[in-house]
Amino acid sequence: MNRNPWSREELIYALSLYFKIPFGKLHSTNPEMIAAAKLLGRTPASVSMKLCNFARFDPSHMARNVKGLGHGGKLDESIWQEFYGEWELLAVESHRLGADLSRNLPPLLLQGGTKGGLDSSRPTETVAEAKQRIGQDFFRRLVLSNFNYSCAITGVSIPSLLIASHIIPWAKDATKRVNPSNGICLTALHDNVARRK
Repeated sequence: MNRNPWSREELIYALSLYFKIPFGKLHSTNPEMIAAAKLLGRTPASVSMKLCNFARFDPSHMARNVKGLGHGGKLDESIWQEFYGEWELLAVESHRLGADLSRNLPPLLLQGGTKGGLDSSRPTETVAEAKQRIGQDFFRRLVLSNFNYSCAITGVSIPSLLIASHIIPWAKDATKRVNPSNGICLTALHDNVARRK
């Protein structure tokens, strides 16, 4: 496995993972961490530690007096400062990087949902549609992660039943479309009730 310093591109991809995986699951045995390690050519422990390095910059953890690992590099902080709050940019850039990384792997290693490329079954999809879809997928992962993959009302934790519901609707404020603080994890039933109000 690669022991070289982390590149800017690897750190951007890792930062997107940091926001998609609940903090309590940033361990090296997590299947998502193992899949990311394959993409990055690193060990799962290395990826796990890098994600925990990002936690030291996270205001939500600082507010709870939770500290991440303190041995990250200056580039970690630079990437955090550049992308924190720039959710749409992080979504699109990390998706592109995931696609680039997955192209370098043999097909067998891509099994299990680690493929990061655009859906080839949608050949007529415009760039704007692709960005919107990528943003929506990213928003869903961040919101569900923030709620530990459980409905905020019922506690249901079956991912296929969960919706990343916007508090301020998608169409009303473009600046909040991919912002995870504008989301709440609900079941489809509760999402429908909320939309009617």
